[in-house]
Amino acid sequence: MRNPIAFNFQLAVWLSILGGIATLVAPDLIFPDDIRDPLHNIFLIIIGYLVVGQLGLWACRYSRGSRSEALVMAYTFLATAVGAKFFAMRNDLPLADGFIVALLYLGGSHALYYFAAPGKTETSPISDPGTRGREPKT
Repeated sequence: MRNPIAFNFQLAVWLSILGGIATLVAPDLIFPDDIRDPLHNIFLIIIGYLVVGQLGLWACRYSRGSRSEALVMAYTFLATAVGAKFFAMRNDLPLADGFIVALLYLGGSHALYYFAAPGKTETSPISDPGTRGREPKT
C-alpha cells in the first residue's frame, strides 16, 4: 500500500456506490421501522442522486487522478449527513445512526483526499486555456 490516503478514498468511493445501491434495494438499512411514506422516498431519491453522481465522477474524473471534485463531494456528503439528521428529527422519522456515521466517513474521506493526498496539482483549463494539451510557453 503506497498511499493510504488514496486507498481510503477509493474505498470510500466504492462504499458510497455499493452502499447506496444496497440501500436502494433494501431501504430498511437506514429506516429501522417498516413505516413507508413519502418522506422515506425523499431519502431514497437523494441516495439515488448520490450514487449516480459518484459513478459519474469515478468514471470521468477520479480514475484519472482528479482531486477537485472530491471537495465538492465531501461537502455534499457532510451537508447530507447534517441535513438528513435535522430532517429526521424535525419530521419524527426513525433513521439509523449508522447512516449518518457512514455519510460523515464518506465526506471526511473525500475532504482528506482533496487536502492531503500527495500527487500533482491540477490546473484548470478555464483559468489558462492556452496551455491545455501542451507545455506552457516560457
